[in-house]
Amino acid sequence: MSKSLKKNYFSAASNQIMTGVIGSVALFYISRALEAGEIGAYSYASSICSYFILFSNLGFVSYGQREIAFLRDDKSAYTKIFVELLILKVLISSAVIALYICFIAFFAPDKILYTIIIIQLLNSMLDISWLYTGLEKFGTVAIRTLIIRVAYFIAIVTFVKDPGDFYKYCLIESLNLCGVSLSLFIKLPRLLGKFSGKLQIRRHLIPVITLFVPSIAIQIYTVLDKSMIGILSNGVYAENGYYELSQNLVKGGLVLVTTLASVSAPRIAYELGRNNIFVVKKQMYDSYRFAWFSVIPVIVVMYFVIPRVVPLFYGPGYDKVATLGRVLLPILLAMGLSTISGNQYLVPARKVRYYNISLIVGAIVNFFMNLILIPRFMSIGASIGSVIAETCVLITQLVFISHIGILRIRRILRYGITYVISGLLTGCALWYLDRWIQYSVLGLFVDIIAGLAIYIGILFIMHDRLMIDTVWKLFHKTNENPEEKTDII
Repeated sequence: MSKSLKKNYFSAASNQIMTGVIGSVALFYISRALEAGEIGAYSYASSICSYFILFSNLGFVSYGQREIAFLRDDKSAYTKIFVELLILKVLISSAVIALYICFIAFFAPDKILYTIIIIQLLNSMLDISWLYTGLEKFGTVAIRTLIIRVAYFIAIVTFVKDPGDFYKYCLIESLNLCGVSLSLFIKLPRLLGKFSGKLQIRRHLIPVITLFVPSIAIQIYTVLDKSMIGILSNGVYAENGYYELSQNLVKGGLVLVTTLASVSAPRIAYELGRNNIFVVKKQMYDSYRFAWFSVIPVIVVMYFVIPRVVPLFYGPGYDKVATLGRVLLPILLAMGLSTISGNQYLVPARKVRYYNISLIVGAIVNFFMNLILIPRFMSIGASIGSVIAETCVLITQLVFISHIGILRIRRILRYGITYVISGLLTGCALWYLDRWIQYSVLGLFVDIIAGLAIYIGILFIMHDRLMIDTVWKLFHKTNENPEEKTDII
């Protein structure tokens, strides 16, 4: 990576890790203060609100980030784009909010809860993070997100004590989302300049709607799970609660890969705009290698750690979360690789049609898997459906990338062989060590440290290039390793 890309990655990754830790600790506290049914009720209501947010967002985030990245060297040009997109988004969001208010009036089962959640729609309208990511201002977003997250945690601990504080919990969760968006407006005057010419708002409508298709598909196989559990389980919201907690627990393991994709996407859009294909190829192959390297140990270690985490931190009554967590673990690899393929390449490269098709395939698979599995297996069925759907998305995207011809599937898969072998050997070692490691907080940390140490040690023995290059750069002033080979063509 270039120095600026490393800086962006460090800022974004640090922010994601810190906010993830704060969120996890808050969730451990909430699981003891509230009941699974209440957590599930909020999760179900949020999933319903998410459909309105879907129409409010359209494809603004992906489109806005991409267009700003293309024009970031021309302050006047990207300022005009930003103003046009913001006006269009406010107009569309206002209409969606009006429809949501009608839904509350005529259909909402808990009018107080659904009224509180309207704050999430306001957050969607005010979200301008795509401007900052397009300009690669990740540090600004990271600092503000961290401050708001700390305030959120303090509010949760202060005001949520027992099940009677359910609505306070819902309000704090919603305000947490909106706080980050509002804080980004503070620095806005410094980023924008003057522009000339008439505003052309309508020209963005078709591209934004085009990028709306992947948003629909993503919604179907992420949020629809929660809605279908609530409907097909006859209102047993505890199942939603278990599913919500397990999703949060497992998907936190993707932070390093998703952060890399979000940081690299604007840079790849920038390089593609200048036809620097060699740089794009190198960045993509490095990202795939890093995804294999970082996700495999997370899956292995979490498999042994989850049964310790759930009873220790969530408390009694949440045993099913451990089962769901283990079922969901394969989704980390599928999502890690597909994040690189889709968000880091297909969208910035304007291959949106391929991206859309892959997500539609996943959405269709997920819907029918849910329809078959949820009535019989409840939240476990939804988890299995999610894993199968994400795998289908990955396979479809890899086929398209091979068809485009910029990358080779064999090379992408070959990168994983070393890490899969290392992961399997690490799993065998942890299975043996677990006989002597106690179920305690100390035992939990011993499990994690031992697993990562064994994994890294095996990679050194196998002379893994990524590991050797990383150590070389840590102990040498130059970033060039004489043993490093360029493996792009």
